[in-house]
Amino acid sequence: MNVKKETAAKVGLGSAIITIFSGVIGIGIFFKNDSVFKNNDFNAVATLITWIISIFFVLCIALSFGQIVSCKTNDNLGLGSWAEQYNGKKFGHYVKILQPFCYYVTLSLVLMLFSSEAIINMFICLKNGGKVVGEINFKYQSLAIFGCALSLVIIFTLINYLWEKFSTKFDYFLTWAKFLPIFLVIIFGIIGGITNSSHQGGLWTNQYWDGDSWQNSSPVIFSIKSLFAIPGILFAFEGYLIIGNVTNRIDKPEKNVPLSVIVGIILIAVFYLLITIGCITSGTGNVYQLINILFGNDTKINNIMNIFFSFLLFVCVLGIANSMTICSLKSIQAIIDQKILFKSQKLLKKEKNPLFGGLIYYIILMVFLFVVTLIPSLLLNTDQFFCCLGDSIIISFYLIYGLIVLGAFFNEFTHKVKVSARIKFFKFLSFLSAIIAIFIFGFCSIYQYVYFPCIEPNSMEELKNNWSLFISEGQITYLVNWQGAITYWSMTLFLFALPCLNGLLTKKWQQK
Repeated sequence: MNVKKETAAKVGLGSAIITIFSGVIGIGIFFKNDSVFKNNDFNAVATLITWIISIFFVLCIALSFGQIVSCKTNDNLGLGSWAEQYNGKKFGHYVKILQPFCYYVTLSLVLMLFSSEAIINMFICLKNGGKVVGEINFKYQSLAIFGCALSLVIIFTLINYLWEKFSTKFDYFLTWAKFLPIFLVIIFGIIGGITNSSHQGGLWTNQYWDGDSWQNSSPVIFSIKSLFAIPGILFAFEGYLIIGNVTNRIDKPEKNVPLSVIVGIILIAVFYLLITIGCITSGTGNVYQLINILFGNDTKINNIMNIFFSFLLFVCVLGIANSMTICSLKSIQAIIDQKILFKSQKLLKKEKNPLFGGLIYYIILMVFLFVVTLIPSLLLNTDQFFCCLGDSIIISFYLIYGLIVLGAFFNEFTHKVKVSARIKFFKFLSFLSAIIAIFIFGFCSIYQYVYFPCIEPNSMEELKNNWSLFISEGQITYLVNWQGAITYWSMTLFLFALPCLNGLLTKKWQQK
């Protein structure tokens, strides 16, 4: 009977792909295009090239993990389990702590904040005749955004802790709901660009919409500045390795897990390119401006569509935030069960909910992140701190990806780890992927957050282009380069130091 139940619970390739789709597509694709446009000075060809390069980077790394994830592990901790196999036990334990505490929990908070901006933007549209958040003074909204995000954190934590079955069904529903805004952006962008009476779209005349009028875009096709847009694109792709945390629920995981990663990334890349082409055709990376271009001077329809689209974006980001919440609780609980987390033994009482320990640590870290993000945001009147938090974790984890892929490259010579799925030309692919992943971390960290702060410490243009979402223009404070560098490196070093702190505390506790 137990065997039958276990078999019945398995999911196939299609469900695995849907899991990746659900974990990846959130809000990034709908608003990060704005930063891609700005970093390319609104050149349509340069914007498309930046996307193609970024997709190539992600696809190389995803293909490498297509073989990496097929190794046999002793637990179900995804990235940490693979790191343990290919890079050794110490590095594996480090990643096992890093991923749930720094990746899942941090992104869970960031997504809840973005979701709050979406829903508040909808109410502002209702009250102010369709105005978006950036047109209203942010000072009085910051508390509302954090208050709304706190409410969402509490609600989704309780749902995933007490009613996991409902959470799973809700997540499944939200996954399919994401297709609606995707298709709308594609259709609105292409139709808006073709039918607009004042021009024939940014793609045709090298013009872009700056919110008030049409301007000529830069003739420069790609530059070093274009690479600054890559973190935003990577943010839109992030989450495809979430499949590693549900490997035990997938039928024939040695075949379906690697295949789902590859197929999932290709499918998502196609959607993202179509959305980008829609934006390029209309000459804007901002979805609200895209709506305005399509519907022209019809204020009433514009207002209705702005409200409707804000609601759709709210629904989209809730889906991925829900996925991150359950991954946070389960992955933290998993390392508690392995007794590699500080004082984890005290949270293993059988009479409690199996996720009780994960809940306690999740709350502690979430409260800490709320405080360190909320206070400077209120004092400086900005939303850029939690944008930095999201960028910091995404960029940092590409270093982790690179090191794991590098370990898999060396394994091709030592054959210490056996894999059940083989990718053609894996030696070349894994070596290239490791270089790409480490380059992404090095370029963004050194060039953008060391070099620029040194030569242009008081410039705000670079961060203004990258660290903003809904609130891209308006009465808010923008951080300058030296402030951004301090913020980025403080967050990054804290994230990397957290597992080390856990190791020291655990070691001292065991000695006592």
